[in-house]
Amino acid sequence: MNRQNPCRVACIGSGGVATSLLQALYHAGYSITQVYSRHLKNAAALAHKVEAEAIDNLQHYRDDADVVIVALPDDTIESVLPCFAAGKALIVHTCGSLAMQVFEHQGIAHYGVLYPLQTLSRQRVVDMRDVPIFVEANTPANTIFLQSLAGYISKNVSEMSSEKRLQLHLAAVFACNFTNHLWSIATDILQNNKLSPALLRPLISETLAKATAAKHPQEVQTGPAYRGDKKIMQKHIKLLNNNELQQKIYALLSDSIQRSAINFAKFRFFATFAV
Repeated sequence: MNRQNPCRVACIGSGGVATSLLQALYHAGYSITQVYSRHLKNAAALAHKVEAEAIDNLQHYRDDADVVIVALPDDTIESVLPCFAAGKALIVHTCGSLAMQVFEHQGIAHYGVLYPLQTLSRQRVVDMRDVPIFVEANTPANTIFLQSLAGYISKNVSEMSSEKRLQLHLAAVFACNFTNHLWSIATDILQNNKLSPALLRPLISETLAKATAAKHPQEVQTGPAYRGDKKIMQKHIKLLNNNELQQKIYALLSDSIQRSAINFAKFRFFATFAV
């Protein structure tokens, strides 16, 4: 494929975020120079897809990229930053919960954040066109550059501060990670009782559809906790008597649902009489 965009991109990391971002940039015409991973096999697998060089040692970083995407776990990013000190590339991380200030005092002149709000896994490439991407950079020029880069792969690009991005990431953990874990618990319950997890798919689909269509998900909340049906809740907790942790999760979430229902009802009551 002929590279139409002269901008060159290197990537530190080969996980889910790197996999979807790099392939989207590659298909948008960007030249991918290098892909780094501690495990050369992982770097090579991704590098092959984007016609890049695979490396497993940052001493082999060529320093010829215009942008370096650091797609690593939050707690490992700071340790690799000295490798890019005094370079000319724009160094960006992809984390929701890590402030841009991690780049300060690292000798890096150009830095920022390129955060895609999506659950991304190495084994599943996501179409980035509808994925919201949030950018932040240390200068207005770098911000404009990142907005342009992200705009090649997504129709939904916005600037966002580190403080706002952290709040967004917190909300995303509730909406995505915790929800997926609850589906995992539900799957275990079904499998332990020789029932197919597929039985839940229509329910899950409709739950998501209702929640996203409503002005607020609380408007479409259902279930025994919402109704205050203590008898059913006690039956459920008894069924979980072999798993104390799941009992606590059930009780805590049920209590939260009930409190939210009461608070939401109060809000709607007073809003009715608001001038």
